[in-house]
Amino acid sequence: MFSFKKFIFESYKGEHEAPDKESGAPLHDVTANGIYPKDVYSHKGFEYYGNQGNDYDQKAFSVIQRMKDKPEEKVWIHRAVPKSVHKEALKTDTPLRHMIRPGDWVTTSKEYAKEHGEHALKGDYHIASMRVPAKHIFTDGNSHLEWGYDPK
Repeated sequence: MFSFKKFIFESYKGEHEAPDKESGAPLHDVTANGIYPKDVYSHKGFEYYGNQGNDYDQKAFSVIQRMKDKPEEKVWIHRAVPKSVHKEALKTDTPLRHMIRPGDWVTTSKEYAKEHGEHALKGDYHIASMRVPAKHIFTDGNSHLEWGYDPK
């Protein structure tokens, strides 16, 4: 049977799959699986691998360096979700679990999540945020602003 609520929750996932523990490297060791070279942690790391195009980029990159070798350290993750998903999630006992789910794309930058909401969701969004251990988010090396959430 078709469920509109399930459709709303499933339909905003995005076009491409977020990295996970099988395909990416965890925040506490972005060099795992050869995703980034060891110099990502050097004083030149941001120069080599950062975007340097906006105010929040340096702050987001510093999270990588700060979380090195700290798998249990908590970090804020954020996700822009459509207002319709936010509204339905608030009707559940665990709203955050309906807005930030395993397999979702997340970011450590609230500013980046807002930018995504303004552009990809055309301003019709809310920001969902929660703290998770560094070992639960993964990068595929394409951007230090985009992470996959995999709490397994």
